[in-house]
Order: sequence, then structure tokens, then C-alpha cells
Amino acid sequence: ARSRELTQALMAGLRKIDGVKVWTHTDPERSLAVVSFLPGNLDPHKLGDKLYTMDRIGSMIRGGADRGGLRLSPHIYNSMAEVDRALNAIQRYMKSGA
Repeated sequence: ARSRELTQALMAGLRKIDGVKVWTHTDPERSLAVVSFLPGNLDPHKLGDKLYTMDRIGSMIRGGADRGGLRLSPHIYNSMAEVDRALNAIQRYMKSGA
């Protein structure tokens, strides 16, 4: 239940950021603890690097020609404050074009 709550909050926040395309299914039964998204025109590799080096937020690159981007995996040991921190960082980079 905790992982679903964090996952749904992360997806809802990502959907509010201009240019972000969330790939993960919206049904909570099909989206437990994995959120994949395309960060608009930003290079997913560069964004992933910035999130880690500047904000200490770990992510994985989702490669391939179909539905590429980044993946975040909120789990029970994460807090809602950490989800908010990730969303704020992603929004900041989307606005700056970094």
C-alpha cells in the first residue's frame, strides 16, 4: 500500500510538469513501485546524471526506441518528502532546459 501511494503521488506530480510524458500505467494494480517517464526534450542520460550528482536522486535510464526515458522506483523506505524533492528537481531541470 505504501509503495502504491508513493508511486501514484509521483505519477500525479510528473503529469503536472509541462513536457513530461508518463509511460507507467495509471492503474495502481499495474504500477507498483516503478515509474517510467520521458522528460520532454531533455536528454534522459544527462537528466539522470544531474539528478544523481546535483540532487542525490537515483534513477535508471530506460533505453530503446519505444518509451525511452528515465525510471524512478519509490519503495516503502522512501518518504513523501523525497517524492516531492524528486518532482521539484525534475521540474527545475525541465524549466531550465538542463
